Amino acid sequence: MYGEKKQNGLKEVLVLTQQLISALQEERYEEIDDLMIKRQQTMDAITQLDTGIDSYLFEQERKRLLPLLENIWECDRKFMDLAQMRKQEASSAIQKMQMSRKLNLSYQQAYSNQDGYYIDQTIGSRKR
Repeated sequence: MYGEKKQNGLKEVLVLTQQLISALQEERYEEIDDLMIKRQQTMDAITQLDTGIDSYLFEQERKRLLPLLENIWECDRKFMDLAQMRKQEASSAIQKMQMSRKLNLSYQQAYSNQDGYYIDQTIGSRKR
């Protein structure tokens, strides 16, 4: 009973982690928070299962569930790498917008004085 519950919980964690990866790849950011909460709740339930279990049974189940745990670890690492990449992309986009904003503001300030005429003396100043 303990082994089945733990295995089912771990399978659910794996599925949720895979859903997190696909949500991040498809840029469905509104779903990520809900999936993270569900995943954390499932992991908390698994941790509750482990309390009060004798060490022999725990070791037997750990050996049996190790391949599933490794799959979860790989998916989690893939999710974290993808999240880091998205974070860097967002940071780069924000920096570009800030530079563009600074450039735009500098042009607006240069031509904001509309009190008089502006004469561009560079036109026609070449000697022929």
